[in-house]
Amino acid sequence: MSEAEKLRKFIRENPALADVPFMVVEGIPLSPREALERLEREEMGALGLSLTEEQLWMLTEENYRRLLLKPLPRPVIVWIDGSLTFEQALEEVRMRTPRGQELMKSYDGLLKEVTRRIG
Repeated sequence: MSEAEKLRKFIRENPALADVPFMVVEGIPLSPREALERLEREEMGALGLSLTEEQLWMLTEENYRRLLLKPLPRPVIVWIDGSLTFEQALEEVRMRTPRGQELMKSYDGLLKEVTRRIG
């Protein structure tokens, strides 16, 4: 199965994850849907699914930035000692605080599942 076919199948079977940033190409975070568009336009060759720590920070930040663009109401992120809005989460990630580190680790878990499902 080609990489484009894998992405089409993933998007069809996982529509809620189709727009989650999961890889970085030339410094640009891409979702599976965006990666598929680039593959179809032959603007990239292969899916590069191994990430550096810097790319993981970039993808985590991009995820919260995109979540802020979604319509209201927005859920909150619940912690043992309180909760965070998406705005607060984005700031924690940007500042690379300990809480931001935890958000990044959590996002990394999601990305591993996305990668596993893509195959």
